[in-house]
Amino acid sequence: MKKDTSNWPIAVEHNLLCDPNNETHKEERGDAILEMMIDCYLENKKFLDYGCGEGHIVKQSLLQNPLFAIGFDIVKKGKLWDDNFLTDKLNIIVEKSPYDVILLYDVLDHCIDPISVLKQIKNMSKKDTRIFVRCHPWYGRTGGHLYQSENMAFAHLFSDCEELPQKIFNIKIYEHWFNQAGLFIKRKKEHPKIIEPFFEKYDKKLLNIEYVDYILVTNKKYK
Repeated sequence: MKKDTSNWPIAVEHNLLCDPNNETHKEERGDAILEMMIDCYLENKKFLDYGCGEGHIVKQSLLQNPLFAIGFDIVKKGKLWDDNFLTDKLNIIVEKSPYDVILLYDVLDHCIDPISVLKQIKNMSKKDTRIFVRCHPWYGRTGGHLYQSENMAFAHLFSDCEELPQKIFNIKIYEHWFNQAGLFIKRKKEHPKIIEPFFEKYDKKLLNIEYVDYILVTNKKYK
């Protein structure tokens, strides 16, 4: 029996959606992510955004006068890739390491081999580097990242979405990845959201964790 979608709850509040054709919106989102995720000012620090997408977080980070800032991604996308603070060459960010602050925002859920990525991150870190990670579990309301085109909570769970290689059914898997890469959790914060009654009788397995934020370190001393 097909579920009625006429009153389907949204995945993301409309005022939080970023217009993919508006550079100002992207810059504002970059500022918001820096403010939400990174609990330190970047002045006199070397900053790496690993999985930088279009690069707006790195662009906005430069306003904080970092010692050095660079973004890395495997795909060049957007107008900022003509500038010299973004690269798709892994050897370049390795040569520029180590970094004081590293960001992985919505990266690990897209990786075929997240442990290898985390080991790369560790190798580009110092003993007191802070690594900021955000993950969106598959069972979260935006786990399939479909909200830009179809702003319906949990839409990916009711479709044939194959966008993400990882299907995170238990968020403890993240901690397993960190452990395998030799990284330690300094802080963990789960962001829950109450499941609307609309879904309660449909699937009791849906989790209420919208996303999870971590701060990782490479040395237990700095936990």
